[in-house]
Amino acid sequence: MIKFRPKQIHLFWDAPKETLWRRKIYPSYKDGRDRDADVDKLVERSSNHLRAVAPYLAMRNYFVEKQEADDLIYAFCRMHCRQHITIVSSDGDFKQIIHQYPSVFLYNPLSKEGQAYVPDGVDPVTIKCFSGESGDNISGYHLVGPVKARQLAESPQKRIEFFKDHDESVYARNRALIDLSVCPYLLQNMLYVDEVLGQSVKYDYGQLQKTVLERKIRGLAGELNQLVGPYASLV
Repeated sequence: MIKFRPKQIHLFWDAPKETLWRRKIYPSYKDGRDRDADVDKLVERSSNHLRAVAPYLAMRNYFVEKQEADDLIYAFCRMHCRQHITIVSSDGDFKQIIHQYPSVFLYNPLSKEGQAYVPDGVDPVTIKCFSGESGDNISGYHLVGPVKARQLAESPQKRIEFFKDHDESVYARNRALIDLSVCPYLLQNMLYVDEVLGQSVKYDYGQLQKTVLERKIRGLAGELNQLVGPYASLV
């Protein structure tokens, strides 16, 4: 927050994995991400707490049933692509957004590294359509890794030759799963983003303190002044 000095902060949330629209296309989408039940409960509780206090920190929450945060973030960036936007995430899928919109900057909070638009002309979605995306349990073509996939993405002629011997439906399926620009709910998401942006939010320490105490958010309740004080100067 202090690093980027943002004018606004927006929080985007995933719907439960079991309900995601992509699982109708690919039932095993995101399988293999199962965590310890106690960890799941902790994540859910923490997320619910953050969503509750965010409005009083002048942050907006975005959540739509069956949608992923990725879909909503893409809709937001598409609508505001002329503004400078920083996506804070360790998810490599957002590279397709910075590839499409040069005004968007991607910052990885784990590696502490940022990534901006690089005009190399290679679509990162096309690469993943061939190689797959292990993080989302999306399979690619057998023996096609990142290097081979990049070669296919760079050369239309190599793609034509490749599809003479391989089922093109795998590529089409992966494009539908990975390419955020072809989300069937894109217009709906853009309208939703516009609706949320129209909502008034403001920093409200009194309501923030009340919510923290009501929810018994230990760790935050005892250090609220120290943690929120620096933030208050930014809003």
